[in-house]
Amino acid sequence: MIVLNGVGADAPVLTNAAGGKQSHIPFRFDLLLRCKSIAEVAKIMAEGAEKYGAENWHNISSQEHLNHALTHISAYQLGDTQDDHIGHAVCRMIMAHEMSMKEEAAEWEERVDISSEVDTDNKECDSPKEHNRITGGTYIAHLDYQDNPLGLPAQIINGKRVWC
Repeated sequence: MIVLNGVGADAPVLTNAAGGKQSHIPFRFDLLLRCKSIAEVAKIMAEGAEKYGAENWHNISSQEHLNHALTHISAYQLGDTQDDHIGHAVCRMIMAHEMSMKEEAAEWEERVDISSEVDTDNKECDSPKEHNRITGGTYIAHLDYQDNPLGLPAQIINGKRVWC
């Protein structure tokens, strides 16, 4: 089970001016949907997926993505009009950001000994305390990002990721 932190049964309840109650969510995806550029970025991503494969960009480092983003920005600044350079730069920046988070998580994982004596059945948890209560194990690490599309936190236990 994947849990989006800040969304769920424990989210604070807000009351609007009309008296309607609902959970508070810390995200504003609605602001992204109002941007025409999101559709353009999605179109560029679709073209790239068709040309190179949908997951190919995951095989390119953040530095390579940044170089391509800067190339598109430079081309735009020089007046080149053969491509949507701003759109391509935005795509490459998104890809660079994603890969940067993965690279940082991988570097962190290498520095942490994830081969521990923790005995767990890899149940999902909300916190180190909850993990210990559920599994009777020891909380090892809480990562800010690990191979998941929303950047959800994960614990590394016995070399396996436990989403929480």
